[in-house]
Amino acid sequence: MTYMYGGTILLVNLSEGKISKEPTTSYSSAFLGGRGINTKILYDGVPPEIEPLDPASLLIFGVGPLCGTPVPSSRTEVTAKSPEIGFLGSSNFGGYFGPELKFAGYDHIVISGKADKPVYLWIDNERVEIRDASHIWGKDTYETQAIIRSQVDPEARVACIGQAGENLVRFATVQSELGHAAGRTGMGAVMGSKNLKAIVVRGTKEITFANPERYLSLAEELEQELKNHPGIQLYQKYGLYGLQSTMSEVLKPREQRKSAHPHDLDLKYPPKRAGCFSCPAQCMNLYPAEAKGGGVISCELHAEPFGTVGNTDLDLGLECSLWAQRYGVDSVTSMMIIGWLMELYEKGVITTKDTDGIPMEWGSPQAIMGMFRKIVHREGFGDVLADGILLAAERIGRGAKDHANQVKGLPTNYLFAAASKTAALGMGVGTRGDLMKSSAFGYEGALELLPLLYDEKTAAEYAAIIQQSGKEITGTEKALNPKECEGKAELVVFSEDETTICDCLSACKTIGVGWFGIRPYNTEYRAALLSAGTGVETSVDTLFQFARRIRNLERAYNVRLGMTRDTDILPEKFMDKPIGRRGSTGASRDAVLESSTFEELKSKYYELRGWDIATGIPTRETLEQTGLKDVARDLGKRGKLPGKSAEGAKQKEER
Repeated sequence: MTYMYGGTILLVNLSEGKISKEPTTSYSSAFLGGRGINTKILYDGVPPEIEPLDPASLLIFGVGPLCGTPVPSSRTEVTAKSPEIGFLGSSNFGGYFGPELKFAGYDHIVISGKADKPVYLWIDNERVEIRDASHIWGKDTYETQAIIRSQVDPEARVACIGQAGENLVRFATVQSELGHAAGRTGMGAVMGSKNLKAIVVRGTKEITFANPERYLSLAEELEQELKNHPGIQLYQKYGLYGLQSTMSEVLKPREQRKSAHPHDLDLKYPPKRAGCFSCPAQCMNLYPAEAKGGGVISCELHAEPFGTVGNTDLDLGLECSLWAQRYGVDSVTSMMIIGWLMELYEKGVITTKDTDGIPMEWGSPQAIMGMFRKIVHREGFGDVLADGILLAAERIGRGAKDHANQVKGLPTNYLFAAASKTAALGMGVGTRGDLMKSSAFGYEGALELLPLLYDEKTAAEYAAIIQQSGKEITGTEKALNPKECEGKAELVVFSEDETTICDCLSACKTIGVGWFGIRPYNTEYRAALLSAGTGVETSVDTLFQFARRIRNLERAYNVRLGMTRDTDILPEKFMDKPIGRRGSTGASRDAVLESSTFEELKSKYYELRGWDIATGIPTRETLEQTGLKDVARDLGKRGKLPGKSAEGAKQKEER
């Protein structure tokens, strides 16, 4: 019996219509689950010469051992070679799909090939079928789910693509329910390239535990701690973005704010709370039908259709967010590309001749929604933009790339990088150029934010915990100071590893990562839950060993695709200047990231990781020490190990 795991990896070849299975134990002892196993399958199955949208490319869905249990752990990791950035593509979504997959007895689904017509995958416990989806091709994600559930089972859970995925928009998403999305790096485009409209699952099995009494006791204890925690209560009151709004001081009285803000949506259309399986936070906003048709939005879906494009129209911003869910397209990339066009238009780099006659003026509804729809449907100039910001910049020319806020091809937020050395380093060295795979934000300036969130006594208590934890992690009291460099690389390594652990277990990062342990759902709890559930005693250190192995594996995968120190960079416009803009506070506002400092931080990070400082590539010794001898052998044969030619590596392998 395999405790806590579904026990099976489902293999689906759409070209041949072939379905097979293998045990999860083939991978779980070394790569734990979720993100870890996904990455290993991708590394072994998708060599560099296979393009992201090629039928031979793999699309992998995976959940971890905590998924489907009575703790906040419902994340489904979606992994493929990214059509947007050309490196490792990995994103995850919450809700109820992941637990349902576990209840059906599966931990991972590996999709290969391409169907000759639109299909969906129907999983009903052991019964797995590839079914015709011609009747729902062209439907948005809300319509698709409703139609499928009416045909198979109203209790079924669905992960699907919308029109953006069908049209191979390179930043299309995979959507589930009303507001859960694998939002970045274009996993929806990979799904669309396979003519796979949806994966539908219904499971009725039980998850087994080695020590069920101990596990349930821990789960009940955690639930009570979460419900009583002031930070979780803020999520319950304001939602995730409401809490972010608090931190950026927009919950001031309305008359003190200079312009409309997404928080005003909650005043105009009071939302209900929504969220994920077994999570008391319920941090998402469920808007009523009178709010542009209604739906669930959270986090960046609130923010991007406003400040990024200069929009102050509440209804327009809400409409953009809801249609991003329906179309199945990354709101962050979409809005940042549109904002980029507005900057190019303002500076005279492009004109209406380039943009199908649409004046790309800041805040213009025609520019925002008009270009948004063109991107989704690949109409006119939207066809250029649908290939992502770097390919679009190449097509436009005229120095357009110099104005793009992107890292490794992924559009990203200027404020994080400019105000935080930790965030800047996390983006620069990260797997995909943003912060969601490291959670390396909220550290610097954290002490300044506490009084905005909590009462005086609570803020002081949490400040003491943060200061002590920061010193224990980094060895210095200077790490939390935005103007200092000491401890920044240590913070990035720690936050990357902690995030990796969550992604491998399917645990929620929103309430479980960062802020140095002031939230109760921490790594100690996760280790205790895993120990009780599997019957294998697992320490915090063991979990971090898994994380280091997986981080090295991800880096090795990207090294095969050309990622080195030279690609671990930020645009020049991010460097050598203070932030000086709304969104930062106190010391953060005047923080400057100098180019030379950034290079020093990279070197320190590589040293901590055991990577070659000159190239940013894991050394053979590091790979072997972290249990990746086969990966070291592969990189050696390819001539990718630092300081080794292909011939020299081959000779060493032969010896």
